Amino acid sequence: SSDLVGRGFMSYGVLAVSTIMIFVAQFFRPRWILVAGGLISLYLGLTVYVSYMRDRDEIRNVVWYSEDRSYSTRLKTAWHTASTLDLFDPRNDDQLGYIDGRLNQDGLVGTAVDNLSISGEFLKGSSIGDAALGMIPRMIWRNKPITGGSGGLVAKLTGLEFAKGTSVGVGPVLEFYGNFGTTGVLIGFFVLGALISALDFCAGVYLRLGNWTMFTCFFLVGISCLNVSGSLVEITAGAMASVVVAVLIRRRERSPLPALQPVEASAL
Repeated sequence: SSDLVGRGFMSYGVLAVSTIMIFVAQFFRPRWILVAGGLISLYLGLTVYVSYMRDRDEIRNVVWYSEDRSYSTRLKTAWHTASTLDLFDPRNDDQLGYIDGRLNQDGLVGTAVDNLSISGEFLKGSSIGDAALGMIPRMIWRNKPITGGSGGLVAKLTGLEFAKGTSVGVGPVLEFYGNFGTTGVLIGFFVLGALISALDFCAGVYLRLGNWTMFTCFFLVGISCLNVSGSLVEITAGAMASVVVAVLIRRRERSPLPALQPVEASAL
């Protein structure tokens, strides 16, 4: 909710919560309750999603452009959506359009393939280089020009024009293709898949060993690599942030707690 009224987005908070819930669900018994709960959660999630998409433009207008952008106004707008939810109906074409338009990137990829076959203006590794630079923390490189989000990548690769302020997720398929064509997709996903498999294997090993600290380290980095709609910059920046958190956890684990000092009665 803070992400929604603060920045006008819902996906980041939902993704984080979903990841944690899916992990915890692996340990839940009996399974039939988990399945039933999962189906109910799926339906409720789709209900919230289509209702959010119905009012998204209004919410973002209040958060981004309105003269009155106070939190009371933002909360009032968000509450209007929450109090007028449209139950998900698989026969509702508008609701299906919301889902398909957000999750199905085939149209964008196909448009990019057609556009690049004519223009030949492939990125040739420039966005991959940006992803590498994106791993440098801003506390070290304060004026770093690399930012999160897909920027103008989708517009550049597809040749389409989007409304000002619109954020269109590029996704790894489109970005890999936009750099080196079909070869980029094959090699890119082989490397990305191998990396995720290695992180998953290491996290599983430490989980079985009961080493929660090391498990958390690999688990956090692995989650960052599962961004299926964002750019490579978001993946690398998120992974580096996870590495920093993991290092801090390790240091905290190794640092003994300071001994408690007796307090004299006169100091009370």
